[in-house]
Amino acid sequence: MKETRAHRWESVIQKKAAQFIQEHSDPSSLITVTRVQMDPKGKTARILLSVLPDSRQTQAIAFMKRHEGSIRHLLMKDYPGFVPYIECDLDLGELNRQHIDELLNNS
Repeated sequence: MKETRAHRWESVIQKKAAQFIQEHSDPSSLITVTRVQMDPKGKTARILLSVLPDSRQTQAIAFMKRHEGSIRHLLMKDYPGFVPYIECDLDLGELNRQHIDELLNNS
C-alpha cells in the first residue's frame, strides 16, 4: 500500500474510532486512540488505545473488541469500496512510556 494512502486511512480511522468511543463508551473510563497502524497490504488496521484508570483496561478493551465491526461499518458508510478490517488493542508503548515517567519521577 502506498505510504500516503496508508497515512490517510490511519488518520480517518483514528478520527472515526475516537468519535465512536465518545458516543458509545462508558463515562467511567477514559479511552483514547493513541495511534492506528496499517498492515503493509492495507487490509487490516490496528487501533491502539490507552485507558484510564488502569483498573478499567480489561473492560475497555473488551468493549472495543466487541465493536470492531461497528467501527468498520461507520467507515463503510462514508467511504464506499474496500475498508480495512479493524483490530483494537492496548498500546503497550504508551504503557511503557508511563512506567518510565513514574520511575523518573520517583528517583
